[in-house]
Formats: sequence, C-alpha cells, structure tokens
Amino acid sequence: MNTDYEIVLYREEDYWVAEVPECIGCATHGVTREEAFEKIMELIPIWVAACQESGYPVPEPKGRFAFA
Repeated sequence: MNTDYEIVLYREEDYWVAEVPECIGCATHGVTREEAFEKIMELIPIWVAACQESGYPVPEPKGRFAFA
C-alpha cells in the first residue's frame, strides 16, 4: 500500500472527507476522521491499479499529509 500520496482530510457538515489531490477522483468520506483516513488508505491502491489497467498515467506521490 502506497502511503506517499498527499492526503487531505476536512470536515463537511456531518462527515469527514479524505482525498488525494494528485489522484483525480480518489476521495471518500467517513463519520470520523479516522474512518475517512482508513477508507482512503484502502482506496489508494485500488485507484492506482485501475489507472494501470486502463493505461491512465499514475501520478508521482507528493508525500504530504494535511488536516484542513
């Protein structure tokens, strides 16, 4: 599992959003910040694999983590 991608977590009304800005469309949400983080960590390798299978370029990780 690649943890080198930039992950941004922020609050939206009643839930937390987790997204990877350099991976277009790689985002999820959870009731807690921890749940959103766990979900994005599961989603990143799935997103990367889907890109590789479809021939879409996989961006290089920025390696940053931020809470908004």
